[in-house]
Amino acid sequence: CRRLEETYNLHTAQKSTIDDSVSLLFKPLVYQDGNLKKQMASILNHLSQYYNFTTFGEYNALLSLFNIEAEKVYDEKNTVCGLVYHAVDERGMKRGNALKASLFKKVAGLAYLEVYFKKCSAIKSNDISASLSETVLMAMKSTQNEKDFKKNLTHQGINAVVRRNAKGRIYGITFVDHGSKTVWNGSRLNRQLSAAQFLKIWDREVDHEQKEKSDVLVG
Repeated sequence: CRRLEETYNLHTAQKSTIDDSVSLLFKPLVYQDGNLKKQMASILNHLSQYYNFTTFGEYNALLSLFNIEAEKVYDEKNTVCGLVYHAVDERGMKRGNALKASLFKKVAGLAYLEVYFKKCSAIKSNDISASLSETVLMAMKSTQNEKDFKKNLTHQGINAVVRRNAKGRIYGITFVDHGSKTVWNGSRLNRQLSAAQFLKIWDREVDHEQKEKSDVLVG
């Protein structure tokens, strides 16, 4: 578009000045750049306008793509009373001080999100889930390991967010479809896409690779 505008001396459709919050939109937070509140606010303020997610887990999976993690805060009665947000690095490690949800617009607060979850539940389409499920299943069957699986989906505009415990064992997987702007927990999308299914497949591949290496050494 820019080249055509220059060639035919057309008026540019691009604004000469872009608001800071918009220029940061969809750019992952960079801890080293500082000004975490401004970076985080830009992302939090816009995600709920573009993406549909129905659980706190799906919300956090989406945030992880932007190097942010939301954490529930509990009172003395062990009741959830709010949220704080952390900046995380490329390894998922928390960096800097936690920022209270109250420092941002209401879209970052727990009360707003709980209403938003219900709203998105009504928006999510069975047509979208069926199409996405088919795409993920095909990638699952045509790849041999986690790295290739993620790469395959990324080329189709889908991020697979794999969650692991402290021992590295998979306990959850979530899919972010940037085409439909929807976020889906694997087991809710399709029973065949639960974390347990991927754990079986990828563990089997790892065991197979280790056996091949062992056979080569013995030989």
